[in-house]
Amino acid sequence: MLDYTCKICNNKIEDNKHFYRLHSISQKEYFNKYENKKDLFSGEPIEFKSIDQYFQTDFNSRTNLREY
Repeated sequence: MLDYTCKICNNKIEDNKHFYRLHSISQKEYFNKYENKKDLFSGEPIEFKSIDQYFQTDFNSRTNLREY
């Protein structure tokens, strides 16, 4: 993961060592709320599985990629 700054506390996040529980939010909730990536074909939110996957993915499925 690239170095990233938390949009809640403005602290630098390095190597997935940020404790989202301090903000009373899960990683999935944080990235869906503050990053909110959408599938380029359907416009639906990208499904969060991991931080790296979330930033590298533009489609929820191969079907959406082919249709795009």
